[in-house]
Amino acid sequence: MKHINLSFAACGFLGIYHLGAASALCKHGKKLLKDVKAFAGASAGSLVASVLLTAPEKIEECSQFTYKFAEETRRQSFGAVTPGYDFMARLRSGMELILPSDAHELAQNRLHVSISNTKTRENYLVSNFSSREDLIKVLLASSFVPIYAGLKPVEYKGQKWVDGGLTNSLPILPVGRTVTISPFSGRLDISPQDKGCLDLYVNIAKQDIMPHCGHSDEVNIHILVNVKHFMGAQAIRNILPNHLTTKQTKSQLKKHPYHILLSKGPRNNTKTSHQNKDQNYLITGTSYQYPAGQQVIMPKTLPPIPVSPPSL
Repeated sequence: MKHINLSFAACGFLGIYHLGAASALCKHGKKLLKDVKAFAGASAGSLVASVLLTAPEKIEECSQFTYKFAEETRRQSFGAVTPGYDFMARLRSGMELILPSDAHELAQNRLHVSISNTKTRENYLVSNFSSREDLIKVLLASSFVPIYAGLKPVEYKGQKWVDGGLTNSLPILPVGRTVTISPFSGRLDISPQDKGCLDLYVNIAKQDIMPHCGHSDEVNIHILVNVKHFMGAQAIRNILPNHLTTKQTKSQLKKHPYHILLSKGPRNNTKTSHQNKDQNYLITGTSYQYPAGQQVIMPKTLPPIPVSPPSL
């Protein structure tokens, strides 16, 4: 069996998109998850990766926390930067609530978290965690957007760290086939099927994204719910083979457990991505009628820094 990895892109509160994908994978892609050797992510993507790996039964609980967290932040006069509002403390409370006591043991050498060093501006993928607190600190560092989340970067092993999405927003692991998941259209395995305004891609922090010319409204709780369901549909769209019918699904999935492994993947083979784009995939169990594509906007990240991510 191939060495399979899952990587979740940095995306802020659109991390609810990842939770939709994670939920769909837990329900319809159990055979795929059994073959996944490692999980990776940046910022919100690392948070979802950690939950999927250490506490998959708490995906829905994590979704509810995200809805409340987003709405709470939105109610503040100046959002997350409102004086007196501690964004990082609120995020930590969610981690404390959801991550199990042995999360660091489950994540050891299987979870790869992207973080950025404030001094060298280099990217590091952390996969060794000595304690649960150690894991939480790394996840907080990966999610720390300067100014937006606070003024003091997260301290870890005597150094200061910020959002991993600033230097590597979509980690690709060196060993095996990395399945990429993102709420932004681009050369990815699971993402919105948006044609964009031009047939071009922009590389932002090592993630190829297709610019979108549609309008973007204020992100609220209703949009987040729609985005979650939309992503669940996209995950199923890329997992199930296109020749199955609803009645055949259970029996045929034994022979064809997931579709994405039948090709090298769009990130590794551009020709394959164009071929897959024209196929009519089957969508079952999840609605695909939500107009979430119009709500997906470019991530607020810095240009990529040309460095090779060393191990930490």
